[in-house]
Amino acid sequence: MEYELVVIISSQADKKDREKLTNLIKKKITSLKGKVTKVDDWGVRDFTYPIKKQTKADYVQFNFSLEKGKLAVFKKELQSKEKILRHLLIKAD
Repeated sequence: MEYELVVIISSQADKKDREKLTNLIKKKITSLKGKVTKVDDWGVRDFTYPIKKQTKADYVQFNFSLEKGKLAVFKKELQSKEKILRHLLIKAD
C-alpha cells in the first residue's frame, strides 16, 4: 500500500537532530520491508496556534509503500519520539 506521511518536528531540535530523525524514519520503513519513494523537506513554518508552547516547526513529507499489517508498528514508533510534535499518515491513491 502507498502512504503519505507529514511529520512536524519540534523547532527545539537542531539541524543535526532533524536529519537524524528523518533518517530514522526512513530506516524504520525499510526495516519493515517498505520502500521510501520520496522525502520532501518543507522547511520551518509558523503555526496558526501554539502546539506544546511552540509557534513554529519543521515539516517533512515522506511518500512510501508498506504492508498494511506493519503500519501499526510504524505508527507506534512515530508516537514514541518526543521531537515529533504531530504527524499525519494517510493512504495515497
